[in-house]
Amino acid sequence: MELRKIIKEIKKHTWWSEETPGVHQIAQWAWRGFSESSKYFDPRFLSVGFFIYRNDFGYEETPRDEKIQQFYFLLNKFSKNKNYLKQKRKEWLRIVKPSIKDGRELTREMGGLSSEELAYKYKSYTVMNTEQAKYCVFIECVDPFTEEDLEQLLKKRLPKISKEKRAEIALVMSAPDFLSFMEEARLVFLESSIRVAKNQADINKEAKKLANKYFWIATHYGEAKEKTVGQFKKEIKGLISKKSITEIDKEIRQLKNKVKRLIKQKLQLKRRYKLTADLLVVFKLINELGEWIDERKKFAMQSTFISYRILEHLEERLLVPAGLLGYTTYEELYRWIKSNKKAVPARILKERRKFSVYFVKLVKPGKSKAEFIIGQNAKVIFNTIFPKQKVKELKGMTASGSKEKITGKVSVILNTSTDKFTGGILVTTMTRPDFLPLMRRAKAIITDEGGLTCHAAIISRELGIPCIIGTKIATKVLKDGDMVEVDANKGIVKKIKKV
Repeated sequence: MELRKIIKEIKKHTWWSEETPGVHQIAQWAWRGFSESSKYFDPRFLSVGFFIYRNDFGYEETPRDEKIQQFYFLLNKFSKNKNYLKQKRKEWLRIVKPSIKDGRELTREMGGLSSEELAYKYKSYTVMNTEQAKYCVFIECVDPFTEEDLEQLLKKRLPKISKEKRAEIALVMSAPDFLSFMEEARLVFLESSIRVAKNQADINKEAKKLANKYFWIATHYGEAKEKTVGQFKKEIKGLISKKSITEIDKEIRQLKNKVKRLIKQKLQLKRRYKLTADLLVVFKLINELGEWIDERKKFAMQSTFISYRILEHLEERLLVPAGLLGYTTYEELYRWIKSNKKAVPARILKERRKFSVYFVKLVKPGKSKAEFIIGQNAKVIFNTIFPKQKVKELKGMTASGSKEKITGKVSVILNTSTDKFTGGILVTTMTRPDFLPLMRRAKAIITDEGGLTCHAAIISRELGIPCIIGTKIATKVLKDGDMVEVDANKGIVKKIKKV
């Protein structure tokens, strides 16, 4: 597609930005999925999209207006049929479970496969993942809605209540009334540890069970890390040496009671403010979407682990670094594996990794056009979506408030694998489970992206750390060492001193 036509597409919309996985193939599943998603959802949505890659870090750009349309489309379906999302989720799970099983088996057997056999297995695996992505494209509409539209809806329905009270209602009623997969993993680990501490179970058996179930748990979007039996054994010993049985049991009870406490809090707000039926339906939808998104993230971590293992194996077979192979399309990689002939020059792969745009446009329901854009054209596209700005003050949404303003030095962290954060103000695009150790050290957290159900919002509230989400541009206008003042209650960040 000509550059001028792409620029025209960009100017049609305001853009919603989300962080993308590090493995390019995973990102493609979503986009190839959306091109056929009209089989399951309304075909009008997501007419165009971009993946922007910069030095192994990426942004997914989708039209915000179309994401909001998605939410109201789902709300309409959900209002008529409370089982609508549950049914769709069951369909999704029927694809996901075999995909993980087959992917795991592929990583174990690929060394003994011929190139042709491996190519066929890889193609089958990517087809399955593309199929499940058709569903997941649509559930991500909840964050754009909670960023602005939810407040407008509450203001309309509850005009006599203060903005602060409306924010409280939004935060509590949107909070997930389920344990996240990371919390569930923590609970299972604690229960294993306490059995060992009480001499009710063998540490080797408990560590083996944990490794079989959570081998992928240390993986993040930039790197695949396998959690071994030895590592789990070491962690169990470490916990038992630091905490008493009483302390471990207390944490277990806190996790088990978390959902009960939240449900009780929601019931109190519902009664106190006489929340109307239509508002309760909205919050119910937000919660069900949040639960599905959490499960999708769990699947993404498992898939990332499998994909990296495949790329690491192919590094030896194709004599190209895994980090570069991640920037092939899966059609290119399939042909490459099958023929053992280089499908894309290393120079092109390096350019794609350094700075590229993967542009996808829906041509008609069930069919899309996709292409990689590199060089100067990629930079023009990036600067059109993200025009340079000089700002002294940033505005976002309060995810977790504080009694007073927080002052500190900025640390911009995009990738936890290069952890340089020792404390102060944590600034990032969007937090993920691997950000948790960094978040615990932070005086305050600021993100570009996210709504009230995002990871940063949920975890910051649990930790009691001031957090502002959805600033759009924090990572682009703040630099390491900048002194800032964070007013989390008002969602305002002010620059005090430049580096």
